[in-house]
Amino acid sequence: MQRFKLLCVALAVMLLFSCMDVGIMNSIAVGEEKKVSMVLEEQKLYASATINDDFDDSHIIVVLSNAASLAKFQYRLNDFSEVNCKSITNMTQSSTDIVATKISEEKMSEQRDASSEYVTFSGYHEVNTEEFNQILLLELAEPGKENVLVAINKLEQRTDVIYAGPNYFLDCEANEASETSLVRTSSNDLISEQWALDTINLPDAWEIEIGMTRKVVVGIIDSGIDGSHPDFGYAVNASKSRDIDTDGVAHTVTVATDSTGHGTMVAGVIGAMSHNTIGISGVNWDVELVSLKLLRNSQGKSSVAAMIKALLVAQELGVQILNMSTHITEYNGYVPGITQAANAFGGLIVCAAGNNGTELQSNHMLYPTCLDIDNMIVVGASTRYDYVWIDSNYSAEIVDLFAPGHYILSTYPTAMCSSDTCSPFEHHSNGYHYGDGTSLAAPYVTGVASLLMAMYADYTISVDAMIYHIKNGVDVMQPYQGKCVTGGRLNAYKVLSEHNFALTCDQYDSTRHRGYCLCGDAKLMPHTWIYTGDMRICSGCSYYEYI
Repeated sequence: MQRFKLLCVALAVMLLFSCMDVGIMNSIAVGEEKKVSMVLEEQKLYASATINDDFDDSHIIVVLSNAASLAKFQYRLNDFSEVNCKSITNMTQSSTDIVATKISEEKMSEQRDASSEYVTFSGYHEVNTEEFNQILLLELAEPGKENVLVAINKLEQRTDVIYAGPNYFLDCEANEASETSLVRTSSNDLISEQWALDTINLPDAWEIEIGMTRKVVVGIIDSGIDGSHPDFGYAVNASKSRDIDTDGVAHTVTVATDSTGHGTMVAGVIGAMSHNTIGISGVNWDVELVSLKLLRNSQGKSSVAAMIKALLVAQELGVQILNMSTHITEYNGYVPGITQAANAFGGLIVCAAGNNGTELQSNHMLYPTCLDIDNMIVVGASTRYDYVWIDSNYSAEIVDLFAPGHYILSTYPTAMCSSDTCSPFEHHSNGYHYGDGTSLAAPYVTGVASLLMAMYADYTISVDAMIYHIKNGVDVMQPYQGKCVTGGRLNAYKVLSEHNFALTCDQYDSTRHRGYCLCGDAKLMPHTWIYTGDMRICSGCSYYEYI
């Protein structure tokens, strides 16, 4: 959050000198490029929006303060009478119910301790009540973009509202067509055509873990997944998958489907079946894929509310790792709710850096890519010759590492794919396409992260530890220096194998000491003796004994 806070302070200072008249908060002119002021007031932020921005004309996203979120668990229409609501949807209803139960139990027992600050879901995640914010979606009784802006202006005056903003529309990031035909073979799983597997050293990594030890649940926020594709087998869990519309409503599905092919390509990189004599090999040989499909409106766009709901649904369904090869296009201001929803998710988020070919700055406001989210890792795209792909975004502060994202062969919806309708530069065969982009780089990191998690019984590895392993498991190379935080490209074998348990040690017994890795892991190791006189001293933990 530090980069974001600095940005807000800078904007606040600029506005202080340029807009001394507070009346700007009460006037919104139709068609003008006048912005609703963005002022830092404690932890409260004011939205930035104009009548010409691309947003839903009937909904507003509201994030309540922590105090308000803990004080009241059900909001009704008359609670927001100043904006004339038609309906109110609590997008964080599941978390709210759990927090309400927790507080009720605390009142009954009249006990509070440090351990009770966290409430555990039936799945993988937790709710931290000290950072809990309810996220509401208000539907206006009288639609209109001007009415949305006026309503936001009114809501910003409330002390219980820390963010209020439009439900912006967004476009899914699309793969670019590759323009080179690769050599094709009939080998098992087309291994020879998947150059990325050798580049990130997956064959050696598979000697350590192939994913079949434990089935990790990976969610994919995208255009959907073709669950009927033969190269997925039973990997796609339709019972957990959801289709999410622009109003933030999640619908259950019987069969996972894909509207553009983008999500199916992402899913194939992560979890296409291996050694089944057809198609390609995914990174993880036995992963559970959950489709969180962002439905599109008549203009072919999804929305911020849909993205927020997808993050919250992932939490509710017990998703452990989340791939986001999609983002919100730039807006001049803060889009409320995404950071809170990402933090509430709690698991690892792997995010594509975007395909603008530019150096990202914290004020680019490319969501969620440029947000400083602790449980998120951002991935750029590299080529087979270990250069930054020409259209990949990069940044020494925002992009964490690079992974293969050029001339990538992956799965594609079979019903959409034929040599007659597909670009010859993309089409490989029915159900398989080539593609470029950070959208295909991110799932390589997601897949490797799922292998890493599968190594740990009961999924005991923390998100911080996974991020540590991934960022320290890169091949550092000159082309990536200054282009990302780590200065390197993903190496799956290093991620799964590299530990340094000799950094700090303490005595365990007379024969062993406990070594700690920077990632937080620990293991017991035999003492390493140094003999001197009538003593021997362990060089690791300084335990000594007379001989």
